[in-house]
Amino acid sequence: MKKFVLSILFFLTAFFAFSQFYEHLDMEFRKDLAEAYYLVGKQYKIAGKPEKGDDFITMAYSIYPELNPDTINPDKRIVKRAPRISGEWKPSFTPMPPGVTSENAVKYQFSRLLRYFLTEDTEGMIEVLDTRIYGPSADAGISRDDFRKRLIDFFGAYDISNLPPSQMLDMTSIKTEPVSRQIWAASILVARNPVVDVSLYLNPGDRKQVFYFRQVGNTWKVFAVGSLPRALDQVIQPEKYIQNVMLSCLNAFVQRDIITSISYFTDPFTDITSARDLSKDDLFDLFSKYAEEFDFSEIQDMHMTLNIEESTDIAESIGKLFKVYVRYDSPGNKRLPFWSSYRGTYVVFDETEKVWKIRAIF
Repeated sequence: MKKFVLSILFFLTAFFAFSQFYEHLDMEFRKDLAEAYYLVGKQYKIAGKPEKGDDFITMAYSIYPELNPDTINPDKRIVKRAPRISGEWKPSFTPMPPGVTSENAVKYQFSRLLRYFLTEDTEGMIEVLDTRIYGPSADAGISRDDFRKRLIDFFGAYDISNLPPSQMLDMTSIKTEPVSRQIWAASILVARNPVVDVSLYLNPGDRKQVFYFRQVGNTWKVFAVGSLPRALDQVIQPEKYIQNVMLSCLNAFVQRDIITSISYFTDPFTDITSARDLSKDDLFDLFSKYAEEFDFSEIQDMHMTLNIEESTDIAESIGKLFKVYVRYDSPGNKRLPFWSSYRGTYVVFDETEKVWKIRAIF
C-alpha cells in the first residue's frame, strides 16, 4: 500500500498546481484519478497531516463527484493517459527552371499535348498527363493506364493523323489563364462541323474544351478535363489530409480506440513485410491483443515527421497512391507495438468514401 501511494504521489502533485486540469479528461480516467487522490489524502491523514489530506480528498470529489470510497481498490494501478502523438508534413516546393514562367510552361505542355494528339502519339500524350485524370464523366478520376486504353481505342476508330487540324480544332482559339496559384487552365474550341468531334469524348455539348494543369515536380501536367473534381483540395494538396489520417489512426491506437483506429485501413490491408493480406477482423483481433497486453502509459509523447510522395508501387484501381515514410523525433516509438516494426505506409484515396486510407505497411 505504501509503495503504491508513493508511486502515484509524484504523478498527482505534478497536476495539482493546475486548476481544473481534469475538465478535458474522459470520465473513466477521472474516476481512476479521483480514487488515487482520495487514497493519497487518507495516507496524509494517517501521517498526521490532516489539512493536506483534506485538500487531496476535496480534490478527489472535484475530479469525480460520484466517487464512492467503499468501492476503491487500494491495489489498483492508476490508469495514466495514453501518449500524445503529433507530427507534421512539410511541403517541398520545386521551383520551375530558371527563366521559365508558369504561363509559358503551361503553353508549352498544352502545345505538346495537341501535337501528340494530332499525330496519334499515345505515349507522348501520356507524358503530359497526371497519374489520375478527372472530368465531368469521371469525377472519381481515371488512371493513366485507363486513359491510354481509351486513346488507343479512339485512334483505332479514327485515322486523324491524315486530317488537317482545322477540320477538328480551331487552332487560333487557344487560351491559357490562371485559375489559382496552383492551377492553370488551357482551352481550345472544337471546329464548327468537325469531321471528328472530339468533344464527344471529353466534355460533350460544349464547343470549348478546357484542360486543367497543376505543377508536378518541376513541370505542369493535365489532371482534369472539362471540369475540376469536387474533392479538389484532396487532389491538389493531399499531403495534409494524409498527415491527419496517420496522426488520427496512431492516436486512436494508443488510446485503445480500436474501432476508430482500424477505420483508417482498407479492407483488406497488406503487410508487405510478411506478404499477408489482413481483413479488418484480423486487425481488430491484433489491435485488441495489443490493447489488453500493452501499457501505453509507459511511452512518452512522440512527435514524428512525415515524408509523403506519390507512388505507383502498388497497382490500384480505387484512387491515387502515396508512400508515407515516418521518422519519429523521439525514441518512444521503439516501444510502440505494431508500428515500430515498419518504416512507413502506403495510403490510397478511396474514391467511394472520399477519404484517405492505409492500404499497406512496409
